[in-house]
Amino acid sequence: MKNKKLKIAIFHLAFFYSGGGERLVLEEIKGLKLKGHKVTCYSPVVYENLCFPDKIKSFGIKTILPRFPRLIAHQETLEILLTCVLFPFFAYKFKNYDVILAANQPSAWFAFWVKKFFQVPYVTYLAQATRILYPRKIDKSTGIWMKQKSRVLPLLVKIFKPIFWWADIISIQNSDKVLVNGDYVAGIIKKVYGVNVVSCPAGACILDKSKNNHFVGKVKINDLVIDKPYILVTNRHFPQKKFEYAINAIEEIVRTKHDVRLVITGNETEYTKYLKELVKKRSLEKNIFFTGYVPENMLKELYKNATVYVYTSAEEDFGMGVIEAMAASVPVIAWNRGGPTTTIINGKTGYLIKSYDQKKFMTKIIKLLVDKKLNSSMSMKARIHVSKNFTIINHMNILEKTLTKVTKEFSKNK
Repeated sequence: MKNKKLKIAIFHLAFFYSGGGERLVLEEIKGLKLKGHKVTCYSPVVYENLCFPDKIKSFGIKTILPRFPRLIAHQETLEILLTCVLFPFFAYKFKNYDVILAANQPSAWFAFWVKKFFQVPYVTYLAQATRILYPRKIDKSTGIWMKQKSRVLPLLVKIFKPIFWWADIISIQNSDKVLVNGDYVAGIIKKVYGVNVVSCPAGACILDKSKNNHFVGKVKINDLVIDKPYILVTNRHFPQKKFEYAINAIEEIVRTKHDVRLVITGNETEYTKYLKELVKKRSLEKNIFFTGYVPENMLKELYKNATVYVYTSAEEDFGMGVIEAMAASVPVIAWNRGGPTTTIINGKTGYLIKSYDQKKFMTKIIKLLVDKKLNSSMSMKARIHVSKNFTIINHMNILEKTLTKVTKEFSKNK
């Protein structure tokens, strides 16, 4: 007997940045619809011009509350807080769904109220423990970079922390099932919330193996023409990502007379200004390119033509860029800490380096730039590794199975 096609509501924090978390939700909407389910996504904040502007409108994402005109800079924090406070009065809007997928907080908080009032089950998907309550060491040390954008939230959390903590833990513990983004974060979620979890790592689409020479030629992205070979970085422009280590490596590599470039994609932030000043100070303008936002088709080309991918964030819970690079047959270099330790096979699909060991980081980049045979071997192994373990198809199968099972079990126990 075929599974019933479900009416699914997806909640997500916000859509105002083109990041991995947002991309995953869009992939989930598309994937669940392709499986025949009726899916609608809701969020406190939806700024189509800032989050994947070339495609997000086609997903029909709706705001939970009526849309507010943008009257002040960085008002998204206030919109999120207001939605959290008022949501119990709007929970009735979601009473006719079969199941809710709550992507991180405050989505679980929203879903909690729909279940409480209208007996709609929900599955919480967590990529991390709620960051405002459980900040990492790196978040504490770099918080100054986000000060302008989120100065209201830290103050409120400090004043009302017991309430935030209660809302966070009760909404996650009342989930009918908790899915987590990979094995590394699974351990954190179990420890913080005391719940059983199912690993459902984010997945990538396996790209056709590029026939292009990864060491010779050019790639045109937006208005830039970039000579190969180049090293690629794709990540949110937040200080926690530590792009400085990639810039430092390029400076040293250029000094050793190796011809190479560094390509940094992504929407620009205040942190980007700091990075550009650093590049100018080091006189590396001819070797380091900031592309800004890159549409998906161009991003695929960047991945497929890259010689090496580097991941400089040392406390990452998963690291979507790592998976995407390996899916494009590109070896990856990352720190031996956090999520990448569960996705990279050291010495086979890339290298895991002791955190912030700049010299070894640079040495391994040079090794993959010089040894084309080794690069090719690692590229092939990286692609095979992702094909077996980290595809978007695998992610969607786990997700659909969980949503269907939760819906059936909840109906039986009503």
